[in-house]
Amino acid sequence: MDEVTTLIYTADLENMPFVQECKNKGANCISVVDARSAVYVATGICAQNQNKVAVCVDAGNASRSTFSGMTEAFYRKLPVALITIGQKLDYTRELNDVVVGHYTALNYADVQKLLDGEFPMHIELLTEKPRHEKIECDVLQMFLSSVLDEDTYLYVSQGIKKAEVQFNGKVVYGGMPDCYEGALANVLGASLARKRKKYVGLFSEDEFIHDINTLGNINMNDLVCYIVVSPERNKMILDCAAAMKFETCEVKGDCLKSDEVKRIVLSKSKGLLMIYKEG
Repeated sequence: MDEVTTLIYTADLENMPFVQECKNKGANCISVVDARSAVYVATGICAQNQNKVAVCVDAGNASRSTFSGMTEAFYRKLPVALITIGQKLDYTRELNDVVVGHYTALNYADVQKLLDGEFPMHIELLTEKPRHEKIECDVLQMFLSSVLDEDTYLYVSQGIKKAEVQFNGKVVYGGMPDCYEGALANVLGASLARKRKKYVGLFSEDEFIHDINTLGNINMNDLVCYIVVSPERNKMILDCAAAMKFETCEVKGDCLKSDEVKRIVLSKSKGLLMIYKEG
């Protein structure tokens, strides 16, 4: 019976039992930020080493991003095992067109037994993924309500707990539960209408990371400001934004002040404000 020796997984699955078991067994576990890149990382390793590689993503939102990579694995006959965690698979039919074997499993041991099958394969790991808790940031939203006026646009993602405050201007509460797709792009798209002086997006860290490629979009402009609420200071996000010429600001949550929010949100440059809880 083969063991998983290389596992590519999306960062949101870091604490899932399957990923932790792979680490405990000594597998080479590689975390990727963008689900759209995960399978391509695997195909690159397979093409170089001709070894079996497993890719682990969420069965809901992230599964939509694996189809093109699995298509490459199929036509190049690469030994990639796509493992989707959960029971909300969006792309069952399409994936069946680009895999040789389709299986279901309940745990790590089941997955190992299946790796003797035909590749590329798809394994549905039918483990219910814990629901994401909405992030509470009432003070931040209160500050935004005083800073933003009738000529501004605010997008509050589904990962943020709605505070009982009254906003001026246009407010959009967007997204589907546990779906990270397109949160940053929504704000960018709205800004292209250029009907308001500032377009602000408020996101959880996971939502931001999933759509982080938007920072480099050719249509990015100075009307946009992104606010990301993180459990801790995420240097990768800050560095990525700075590399894309965003004005960045990081503030520990309990040190947040209204003037700081106003400065970055209403800046004449594109901006990113990170609010984090721990050092």
